[in-house]
Amino acid sequence: MSTMSRILTGFISRFQAFRFLSHEALETNGEKSLASILQQKFPEASNIQVKDISGGCGAMYEVYVQSSIFRNLPRVQQHRLVNETLKAEIQDMHGIRIATAYVLSKSSNLLYFSLRFTFNKLTL
Repeated sequence: MSTMSRILTGFISRFQAFRFLSHEALETNGEKSLASILQQKFPEASNIQVKDISGGCGAMYEVYVQSSIFRNLPRVQQHRLVNETLKAEIQDMHGIRIATAYVLSKSSNLLYFSLRFTFNKLTL
C-alpha cells in the first residue's frame, strides 16, 4: 500500500468514526429518508437507527430496528419485514446490513438481537 493510500485510508477511518459518534445533525438525506420509511412501517418501534456506512455516498447502509412486532418471529421473518419495507430503496444500493431486536422481558430490558448482511450488485 502506498503512503498516499495509507494516509487516505486513515483519514477515511477517522472521519467515519467521527461521523458515527457525532450528533445526528450530520445525518444524510438518505439516512433520513430510510428512517422515515421505517418509522411509518414500524410505528411501535422503540428504536430505529440508519447509518450510511459508505462514507456518505449512499451505497451501503446499516439499519437497526428494535420493535415488539419481532417478538414471536424468527430472524428470517424479522429481516424479511425490513427488506420488504425498503425494497425499492435497496435496488439502488450496493448493500445493506440489517439488525433487528426486541425486548425479551419488560422487567429486565434484555434484548434479543439479530444481524444479517445483504449485498446487491457485488463487483469484484
